Amino acid sequence: MATADHRIHRAKRHARELRRRLGQELRQARIAAGLSQASLARATEIPKSTIGRIEREEDPTVSVEELAILMALVGHRLVASAPPEGSPHRDAGHHRLLAETRALRPTGAPWRMEVPFPNEGDLRCWDATTVIDGLPVAFEAETRPRDGQDSSDVSTRSVGTVASIG
Repeated sequence: MATADHRIHRAKRHARELRRRLGQELRQARIAAGLSQASLARATEIPKSTIGRIEREEDPTVSVEELAILMALVGHRLVASAPPEGSPHRDAGHHRLLAETRALRPTGAPWRMEVPFPNEGDLRCWDATTVIDGLPVAFEAETRPRDGQDSSDVSTRSVGTVASIG
């Protein structure tokens, strides 16, 4: 399982790459539209020096709002998405549920955590897998189901989902 520090480092690296790419796209679109940094600054409350730093990928504090405004002024629309990438950070309840589940497996049964789905290009992972009587079994531990189907307080219940993967 990836540590929180590793995920944070990877996310920061990704953020730098996004700022770099968006700065380049802003500069190219501004020039193609025949606009100067000064004209963008006059149309917004964003200083010309900030616009220059964004275009040179030197402004780590640029906001999504600033980028959206600048892109709109050069005739572009800022679009974002957040596709799944691996498994989310786990809390203590999640770790406890997996430990309790692991303790229930037959003696000698293997236990692997964060096992990638077998589908090509699918970045999700099973929380854990084992093999029982020759049958592979996958576990997805959920400690706070919030699917809107049950109006009762489910925050204190633990639920485990088991699926055969064989």
